Amino acid sequence: MDEREEPRTDSFWSRNALSVACFALFAVVLVGQSLTGWRTAVADAVQHGEAGFSYWAYLTTGHFAEATFENWESEFL
Repeated sequence: MDEREEPRTDSFWSRNALSVACFALFAVVLVGQSLTGWRTAVADAVQHGEAGFSYWAYLTTGHFAEATFENWESEFL
């Protein structure tokens, strides 16, 4: 008699644990970079006599985009 094994039914998390961990680490690092960039940009604005701005406003500025893409450029090129 031939015993056949039933197909394994692994969960999404067990099949994709490494990808999930890498994306989670990426998200944590990106949030950390954005927070430190925001603090630096606000400190620079205040030092020059300008008003501070919110974190959400910072995310739409060119400073955030430039800092993010400069980091990516240095890593991948």
